[in-house]
Amino acid sequence: MTFKKFSIPQLERHIRRIVAQPTRVLWTRHAKQRMRQRHVSLEDALECLRKGRIGLPPEVDIPSARLICRLQWYGAARNVQVCVALDDEDPELIVVTVIA
Repeated sequence: MTFKKFSIPQLERHIRRIVAQPTRVLWTRHAKQRMRQRHVSLEDALECLRKGRIGLPPEVDIPSARLICRLQWYGAARNVQVCVALDDEDPELIVVTVIA
């Protein structure tokens, strides 16, 4: 399976399946720092992953060959975006950064 061939709806479904098991979501140090700086709670970031939509076409990160998807979620209090990396060799979801 290669994520690069997935359609946007397929990628969104895959991300939601992984988020249903929170232990499979890995948070980078950078993402945690941005969440603190931008006052985004863990629950807000997870809600973005559960309910958000991929608004921009996914991009391949050249050095790691991972597919980067940016999910956008318009919550009651604020707009949140979460960038995640999908690796064909790794079943986990890697949260790269959080934007608010």
